[in-house]
Amino acid sequence: MALSPEKAIIHTGELDVLKDQLYLLSLKNQQDLAVGNVKEFHGSISSLSEFVWADFASWWLDVAEPDIDDIDALTRAFNLHPLTKHDISSPGMHEKISFFSHYYSITSLQYCPDKTSDTTPVHIHLLIFNSGVLNVHFSGSSSTKHWRTVMQCRLSSMFEGPQIVCLDPLSETTHRFKPLVQAVKLEAEAIEDSLFSARDGRDLCNTTLQISACRKRSQEVLRLLCNKVHIFQTLAKPSPERFSAIGRENHLYWIGLRDQTFTMISNLSYTELVLSRAHACYLAQINVTTLAGSNRALGLFTRLTFVTSTTIAIYGIVSIFSMNVAIPGMNSDTYHFFIAILGIVTAALCGMILIAKKLL
Repeated sequence: MALSPEKAIIHTGELDVLKDQLYLLSLKNQQDLAVGNVKEFHGSISSLSEFVWADFASWWLDVAEPDIDDIDALTRAFNLHPLTKHDISSPGMHEKISFFSHYYSITSLQYCPDKTSDTTPVHIHLLIFNSGVLNVHFSGSSSTKHWRTVMQCRLSSMFEGPQIVCLDPLSETTHRFKPLVQAVKLEAEAIEDSLFSARDGRDLCNTTLQISACRKRSQEVLRLLCNKVHIFQTLAKPSPERFSAIGRENHLYWIGLRDQTFTMISNLSYTELVLSRAHACYLAQINVTTLAGSNRALGLFTRLTFVTSTTIAIYGIVSIFSMNVAIPGMNSDTYHFFIAILGIVTAALCGMILIAKKLL
């Protein structure tokens, strides 16, 4: 037998997530309980095993930031496997799903928006029993309040069984990536558009840094999402021995989450393609700009060399007047020869300049 939704009591007060380490929603005892630590929780309920092994009860227990003593207490209370204890106490950058005799464990990395870095991952551990769900996470106070508020709003799902309850945290974790994936996609498209509209080299000065930063975020999100595919793929195709833990009718929900994850991975792959094309376009524009600048510099130096050579030749001709040599018209009393020589030199200089403008 199961309690009706009308008999469930929902906590309506403000949760002090900075002090309440544990939070329990129980349909059997019609209560939700927020306590400071595992010791207080253990003393608040007469028999914890009554919640764990009762087939007709549904409960959801959230544990935030447990220390090693808290993990030991939870291991004894819920009869957890040593591998599960190791996964919780020593979280690594991996995601996995493990099946045991009376529960199955899901270790997942989630995107936490209240962290300094956009893609800083935090761990969440879901232990799904026949009667309830144990949620252990190290995600900070803001995310703790978010999880507990979500479960309060979705308390009705507890009447459908713990297999449906565990969908809410994993679905919420997956949906949190959607705005980040969309932002990375829009940023990549904006970078590509800016390359086609750039007018000079100054518009391209920060393009390499923008492409590198966007590609880094894209790869970090892709790494977090790819690890989830294995979990959803495993749950979407349950083998007969796992039907009792997962439920035959619940694999459709996991297929939906798997498809959503594949869609976001496809968007990130498209983003990587856009960034690769933008990077290639940027390098091509840099090569064209460099080649054009080199050609302009070469033309300038060629003109300068030509003018310098012409000027030196003219200077040599004019310097003859200051030497002790015979020159035309030196015995003449007029300046006709001098003016004629200057005119010839000036005409030659102008002709050389015109030739340089046309040929160089």
